[in-house]
Amino acid sequence: MSVGSDIPEHLERVLRLLTIGDEVTIDRALHGVSITGLDHKTSALVTIAALVATEADIPSYHTAIDRAHATGADDEEIVQTMICIAPLVGAARIASAAPQVEFFLGDSEAID
Repeated sequence: MSVGSDIPEHLERVLRLLTIGDEVTIDRALHGVSITGLDHKTSALVTIAALVATEADIPSYHTAIDRAHATGADDEEIVQTMICIAPLVGAARIASAAPQVEFFLGDSEAID
């Protein structure tokens, strides 16, 4: 680890590779390959949070919620994820995403 750094060396290395735009690391990240060992369920919930934060389109929510359900996340965890990020993304983004997320909760095959 670097002097003054409290993070593990492997995480520091990943952050450095992302910072310099390492093609392999970026490619793995863009294809959803875990670089740090994050479990699939947590990764799926983070994806939903990112979709809310970026005001994603409806098909993106469908895919993400299907993936979250497939990894063992339940509807409660999906809604709690939205509540968790509300202070960061603001009420307008949460209000905009809520009906889209609600459409796919319970029956994630709603538009198949």
